[in-house]
Amino acid sequence: MVARIGPYRVLNLLCETKLSRLYKVFDQRHNRVAILKLALADNAKEESAALTLRKEAGLLSRLSHPGIISLYDHGEHDHQPYLVAEFVEGHSLIMERRERPDMGRVLSVVMAVARALAYLHQHNILHLDVKPENILIDGRRTPPMPKLCDFGMALVIEKNAPPPPPHRRIGGTAVYMAPEHALGRALDGRTDLYSLGVVLFELLTEEKPFYGITPTATAIMHVQAQPPPPRLYNPEIPPALEAIVLKAIAKNPDHRFSGLEHFIAALAPIASRMQARPPEPPVMDAGTLTRADAEKFLRAGRPDRAIAVYRDMLTRNPADFQCHHRLGGILYRQGRFQAAIRHLQAAIAVNNQQAELHKDLGRALSRTGQNENAVAAFQKALALNPDNLSILLDLGRQYNRQKQPEAAEPYFARALAAHPTSLAAYNGLAHTKQVLGKTAEAITLFQKALALAPDQPELHYNLGTAHLAIQETAAAESCFAAALRLKPGFAAAHHAMGNICLAAKNPVQAAVHLKAALAADGSGVSALYDLGRACRMQNDLDGAVSAFGRYLKFAAKDTTAYLALAEVLEAQGKQEAAGKYRRMAEELNAHSSSGQTHKTDP
Repeated sequence: MVARIGPYRVLNLLCETKLSRLYKVFDQRHNRVAILKLALADNAKEESAALTLRKEAGLLSRLSHPGIISLYDHGEHDHQPYLVAEFVEGHSLIMERRERPDMGRVLSVVMAVARALAYLHQHNILHLDVKPENILIDGRRTPPMPKLCDFGMALVIEKNAPPPPPHRRIGGTAVYMAPEHALGRALDGRTDLYSLGVVLFELLTEEKPFYGITPTATAIMHVQAQPPPPRLYNPEIPPALEAIVLKAIAKNPDHRFSGLEHFIAALAPIASRMQARPPEPPVMDAGTLTRADAEKFLRAGRPDRAIAVYRDMLTRNPADFQCHHRLGGILYRQGRFQAAIRHLQAAIAVNNQQAELHKDLGRALSRTGQNENAVAAFQKALALNPDNLSILLDLGRQYNRQKQPEAAEPYFARALAAHPTSLAAYNGLAHTKQVLGKTAEAITLFQKALALAPDQPELHYNLGTAHLAIQETAAAESCFAAALRLKPGFAAAHHAMGNICLAAKNPVQAAVHLKAALAADGSGVSALYDLGRACRMQNDLDGAVSAFGRYLKFAAKDTTAYLALAEVLEAQGKQEAAGKYRRMAEELNAHSSSGQTHKTDP
């Protein structure tokens, strides 16, 4: 490890990201400990890392607020820029999460962060990466003061300048990302408000409103899915506070608070009541209810009461293995993955020899995007039960989620060898071989699976996609037709048939299938693009404009769709509107070396 950077003595390396290293250093000139952030030189994004860090230093040098980390210095070391900022003696907000949150403290912290963001917005700066990891709690102050840090993604909006252009590639964290940010649209202070609203949701409920297997899936959920009511996870949240949280994370920026000041004003009276309120009494019937009572509540459809009983039992015996294990399972089924992880880990700390526990932990970790930890948990489960079908399948699927099909293949093969009638093992191995380019082997596996279960429409569909991958169109069409006979509302099969009809220059039949796909599954976004193509081929220009326009609401970075829409508008004689969409496509390509190319689903 490097001993000195400029005039600063390195104490230790705190962490490393793709773009920078973060060191704890000692500033002998001022006799103080500080944080030094050094841009990395040894990667393909060297220039980007240096530019990002210089921009961050420039932004911090303009700011002075008790809720924002202070910049001490900036310079260069071996031709790479660094910045030096205050060292916060404390922890990040991520460590503040508790099962039974102190709502008064939560609101106090969030309002302090909101004031810091309001100050930023007054200086025409958007943070664009508000999340618990970027909020440090300064324990030297009473009460502890939250400080906003990491301005690497921040954006300056100059006075009297137009808003940031749509489609600009701006980074951020998908779990906390506003819909307009995910879609590449114009941003303003309400974008940061959304992210802070997600943080508030998480602190109050111990869960995030949206989880996806990948960052892209999470971002799509922010755009399309409605958040669950916070009181579903924590019934102690007052209805008025729930309404504030849901308003802060509304999909449409116009439906949120118009500024951080209004958000703070809405929270203030609730915060005052919370801080004046005496501590909550223990759970009703504390000390008298048992595991049998909790299970009765579950059978009666009252999981929240069961959870309360189990938690009360844990206050009396924190090492109760059965309570932790059962509570982890209940919370997982409710979608409360972070809380489930804590209880499953606590159960494993008591008894680490149960494969089922490690498997359940792996699934919860996977659902929260902790992929490497999920693999480790599944591997521990497999070591305890080497031929367990569900564990082998979980490992294969996990590696496929991480786009490591070569690592997934042997686990699916082991699953099939140990369980030769498992359709899930056939499917997993066949899909993996298809990704690896072993399409002939995939076809053989799908055919064997169909011999075991000929009435499974998904297997017919999967076999059809494999045939299509090697241009065996007639065989693929036969498979998709079989899938639709078994399941007439099978959206993916209709979509695939629609594309086959398009390739065969039969737009009328293609439109029939594509409309059926959309009717069966309204979220089938790419079917809208293909429907636009079918309408264009039929010279149904109004239908094409409608389909392409609806598609672009969900895929705002697809240059191909902008150009297709422009072409249709030109055919309608609407040159001005067509020019607008061509300029949008050009602007998108200017901000991205590769742009985004439309990929038609099979």
